[in-house]
Amino acid sequence: AILTIYISLSVTKGKPKNFSLFLYIVLRLARLLPQLMIFILLTFLLPLLGSGPLWAEVVGSNVDKCETNWWLNLLLIQNLYKSDQMCAVHTWYIALDFQYHVMTAIVLLAYLYNKKAGIILNTIIIVIFLIISSIMIYVYEVPPAIIHTSRTYFGNLYHKLPPSYGVMKPTFNITKSSLTILWIAILAAYCIPLWDKVYWSFGRPFSPAFATVFYTLCRVIWTVCTSLMIWLCISGKGGLINTFLSHRAFVPMARLT
Repeated sequence: AILTIYISLSVTKGKPKNFSLFLYIVLRLARLLPQLMIFILLTFLLPLLGSGPLWAEVVGSNVDKCETNWWLNLLLIQNLYKSDQMCAVHTWYIALDFQYHVMTAIVLLAYLYNKKAGIILNTIIIVIFLIISSIMIYVYEVPPAIIHTSRTYFGNLYHKLPPSYGVMKPTFNITKSSLTILWIAILAAYCIPLWDKVYWSFGRPFSPAFATVFYTLCRVIWTVCTSLMIWLCISGKGGLINTFLSHRAFVPMARLT
């Protein structure tokens, strides 16, 4: 959503009349669906491409799921309905990407018509989904780090927080010394969500309440740090980090989705 908001505001020049919801959705579908359709078709050919004692067991189960639920992938709802029988489990993010793309349009339209209203709406969405995801973590007793169950991890309620920060665009001047401190703080803060299993590595008992607070804060920290890093880079304050991240070698990977 961060990139979507940034590009949309650049293309529309901040004017609602320049925004086409139809093109906004169709262009995204045109980017996601063709490659997804080709992948599903190739999946049906997998049984013919190999053999072995475990081939039918491993490949067959995946193909069976695609034969039954391929249409969910084309509707981009495979992460919401029958997620335990998902065709090509890794495609859950494609569905999530499109769902957030549509949801972002609501905030984007509000922002184009009234900046304050857009920011307020976005803030409300962040708070609501933050509360919902926290409740899900507590109720389902989500285990440490990224070891999640399908009913919590694949759904869009669990992931809405990070994309929502795309509308927030801080505008303030910063001194060189403060900029250095900010970059150090960002890189240091990244270590918290990256090393979120350390606490339990020393034999600490699992606590749903602690996990809820800790995981929620980790997601907020990761999101804020990522948003700040992007903002610093696009505003000319990225330095060597921006030079590295802007290297042409990353362009093909950036266009995969």
